[in-house]
Amino acid sequence: RLRHLSVTINGEGKSDPSFKNILKKLPLIPGRTFTTQNYDDAKEMLVNVAAQRGYFKAQMTTNKLEIDQAPYG
Repeated sequence: RLRHLSVTINGEGKSDPSFKNILKKLPLIPGRTFTTQNYDDAKEMLVNVAAQRGYFKAQMTTNKLEIDQAPYG
């Protein structure tokens, strides 16, 4: 299960309402089962909104996924 999600928008898009809206629609929801498909979809959604809004130099600077192995071992 996904415990925590943190997405930070920096630069010119930081105050763009389109990013604030898309963050509410990401398929990654704390408490729900994590899937790589949802993870990939969320990243694609962010890239798409950046392109649609004209942020052509936008890039993801950090993608980080941590797995707590304690419950499994």
